[in-house]
Amino acid sequence: MSAAASCLEDALDDLVELRPFPGAASQVIAVSDNPDATAREVIGIIKQDPALSLKVLQVANSPLYGFSGEIRTVDHAAVVLGFRTLRNLAISMAVGEVFGSGDSITAKARQDMWTHALSCGSIARTLATAAGSANPDESFLGGIVHDVGKLFFFDYQPEHYSRIVTVDTGKNSVTAELETFGIAHPDVGQRCGQNWGLPDEINDVICFHHEPLATDFDGTLVGVVAAANQLTKLWCDAPNDDGATRTDILNSAGIDLSPSEEEEFERQALADMIAVGEAYGLT
Repeated sequence: MSAAASCLEDALDDLVELRPFPGAASQVIAVSDNPDATAREVIGIIKQDPALSLKVLQVANSPLYGFSGEIRTVDHAAVVLGFRTLRNLAISMAVGEVFGSGDSITAKARQDMWTHALSCGSIARTLATAAGSANPDESFLGGIVHDVGKLFFFDYQPEHYSRIVTVDTGKNSVTAELETFGIAHPDVGQRCGQNWGLPDEINDVICFHHEPLATDFDGTLVGVVAAANQLTKLWCDAPNDDGATRTDILNSAGIDLSPSEEEEFERQALADMIAVGEAYGLT
């Protein structure tokens, strides 16, 4: 193994130290993995973190869920939104913190990534609801975390990786990463997710969002997030790797619409995306 490859492996081994997951969210994940756990335990963990509680209530009361100002406590949020939604809200807030930490050199690029992540999560939720295939809340979480592996490269070589993601070289990010580092963000992201204790189905999304047919598991959730990632790029003026059209992407997610219905779907999806951004504090 070359010295550069050895250095990279050492850095990957230190992922937990490089990118620790916020404590309260880690506890939420750990408790959620226990089949004997109760919603009351998750609520208790969230309530012990005032900042996390406030963020959860802000999003729960946003137009995203249609309960403007009606949800006053974390307990009420659990009753109204349900256990899984509350869990995923707490995790998504923690992911936002992870994206927000890092070198000042990468601040703008990481903020752009967080905006993309929220947009992808929102569109994934809309796709899942329309297709009736994957769980909308799981799709939202999968969309938010699909690119977390890129954060490792920002930590490992901040200036170099910032150039990779901001300069149009005609190569997609996976190709550029493989050529530069010998490993790409989906594989690194899966290791991050496993270290953080994210659910297996979410780690599957992280690993296969660029090649959904390669998963060994039920590819429904991966396919929805992969389609959402493509639509986010198509609608938000980011490079679209394969030149797929809106119709192609919707069909890949199991949605077959007329041209006018596609226009209405896009209008609603973009409106939902804006609402999510506002709920999570994007300006």
